[in-house]
Amino acid sequence: MDILAGVLIVVAMIFVFTRPFRNRSDREEQIYRRLTGLDEGEFERRRPCPHCAELILPDARVCHYCGKEIDP
Repeated sequence: MDILAGVLIVVAMIFVFTRPFRNRSDREEQIYRRLTGLDEGEFERRRPCPHCAELILPDARVCHYCGKEIDP
C-alpha cells in the first residue's frame, strides 16, 4: 500500500510541476500573433522561412526578413 501511495505522489508531483510548460508553444504563438498584428486566419496561412524561421507568405520566393531565396 505504501508503494502505491508513493507512486501516486510522484505522478501528482510530475503533473503539477510540468503543467506550466505544456502549453508553452501555444502561449508563444499567441504572443507572436499579438506582436505581429496578424489576425488568426492570416497567421495560420503563414509558414516559417527555412533560413531564419520568420513567418512569411506561402507564395513567397524571397524572404522579406533575411533576403534569401526560397523554393515555393
